[in-house]
Amino acid sequence: MADMYMRNIRDWRDATLMLSFEEKGYFDELLNLIYLYDDLLVDDDDFVCRAMPVHRKTHLRLKQTLLKAGLIEVKAGYYFNKRAGEEITKINEL
Repeated sequence: MADMYMRNIRDWRDATLMLSFEEKGYFDELLNLIYLYDDLLVDDDDFVCRAMPVHRKTHLRLKQTLLKAGLIEVKAGYYFNKRAGEEITKINEL
C-alpha cells in the first residue's frame, strides 16, 4: 500500500487542463484510492462511492468523463491509470 506518493505538478496540470474543478477533484480522489489499494482498486461503484464519499449519480457521471478522456481505464474489473501503475511499481520496489 502506498501511503504517500510524489506528484509532478506540471504533469498533473497538463493532463487535467481540460477538466472542470469538480472533475479534477474526483480524479484526485480516485488516484488516491488507486494508490491506497496498490493498483488493485476494484471497479465496484458502491465501494468507490462509500470510499470517497460521493453520490452514486455523480460518481457515474464523473467516471464516464474520465474514461472518455483516457485518464483512467477499467481492465479485468480494476481501475487503471498508467502513471499511477508505474509509480506504484517503483514504490513497491523500494
